[in-house]
Amino acid sequence: MGEIPLASARPAAVDDASILDRPPDPAPPNRPRYKKVLLTASPKGGSGKTTFVKNVAVIAAHNGLSVAVIDFDRQKTLSKWWARRPETMPRIEHYEAPLNGAHEIGELDDYDLLVIDTPPGIEDHPAEMLALLQVADLIIVPTRPGWDDRESVIPFMRYLRDRHAKAAFLLNATQKGTKLLDEARRSLLAVGPLCPIDIRQFIDITTTSPLGLGVIEVRGASGGDDFVSVWHFIRNELGL
Repeated sequence: MGEIPLASARPAAVDDASILDRPPDPAPPNRPRYKKVLLTASPKGGSGKTTFVKNVAVIAAHNGLSVAVIDFDRQKTLSKWWARRPETMPRIEHYEAPLNGAHEIGELDDYDLLVIDTPPGIEDHPAEMLALLQVADLIIVPTRPGWDDRESVIPFMRYLRDRHAKAAFLLNATQKGTKLLDEARRSLLAVGPLCPIDIRQFIDITTTSPLGLGVIEVRGASGGDDFVSVWHFIRNELGL
């Protein structure tokens, strides 16, 4: 699909003492492939799409799934993170391509799970969006709880539901017990499904990026439990 895999050379692994040693579960031999495609998309920049992709892919890999991430964003934040990922961590395959490569995702068959990152404003690319909708088993629409963010993602969810896409909101960078969070939940649920667990605002989630890690891979880091719970929701929705 015109993908450009990054060079295989990687930096040395970070100090093992800082890594939560969680080897992947052994996969049964000759397991048949039932590929699932998890897409994250939002018209709003800064909603947490790439952070979501990184951490969900990491958790899936630790659970013994064969995982690949696809970076359609020209900023290549996901690709740069992948290039820093230590070889000691569970393997995640990687592809990057221009958005017009979306039509060829179906050719990637050798994985249990494809997790796709998209650029902001993807609804302005209707042909590519349609191609992604046709292959996606689930679409996660991350959003911060503020009104400006919701004002952007609510019409997008209506767009997805009008096209019978299976999609759910994910509240990101939240603070528990606030009136804003309660208001955000109510307004989003009025439009479409909402992941029952949100991602709280923890600095540890962002500080793992320079290491090429997910938050569950750093001992004592806050935020891992949130992503694990979100993964349980996704796993059940996808039937993995």
